[in-house]
Amino acid sequence: MLIAKNIHKSFKNLHVLKGVDLELKSSEILSIVGKSGTGKSTLLHILGTLDQADEGTLEIGGQMISSMSKRKLANFRSSKIGFVFQFHHLLEDFNAKENVMMPAIIAKVSKKKAGASAERWLEILGLKDRMLHRPNQLSGGEQQRVAVARALINQPDIILADEPSGNLDQASSEDLHDLLFRLRDEYSQSFIIVTHNMSLAERSNRFLTMKDGILV
Repeated sequence: MLIAKNIHKSFKNLHVLKGVDLELKSSEILSIVGKSGTGKSTLLHILGTLDQADEGTLEIGGQMISSMSKRKLANFRSSKIGFVFQFHHLLEDFNAKENVMMPAIIAKVSKKKAGASAERWLEILGLKDRMLHRPNQLSGGEQQRVAVARALINQPDIILADEPSGNLDQASSEDLHDLLFRLRDEYSQSFIIVTHNMSLAERSNRFLTMKDGILV
């Protein structure tokens, strides 16, 4: 599903990633743990094509990322990769359904089809009765499930999640983790998750530790 080889990244004189190798299989949840500042989020941004490595190769779904033009890469990212962040980044002026629809609308899916898909995912994620609520009318756990639905709407091959339960209480965190594993088991969804939550990491198919700029 994803193959990264010899990924290096520096910021001025700070060498953050020092030759990272990583592979993700289909229908796998791979977690990455490690201390703050070790490069986990930097790696996730490179894997999500939001940033470029200084050195190394990245292949997703059999396609070499470095050979793509900026326009082709943007279209590829929109259709093949979903993102869930610690802060849900929902638009306050739009309701849950409208927030979930956004990536599909940007991908030029018709409003009718995008709306139907948003409703489907919100129902699957247990938010059937909350679709027309705005973010400030939703709990933290509900907001993060809206963010997960938004990540799923374009049916991506991979979802990248950066501390997805970092802002949630324990009960909401456990509910979100259960949801991620259900998406893997029932919908064959693949995830790479950066997390400090060892309970989540240990439930994953695999977890790797970022240390001194490499994965061990």
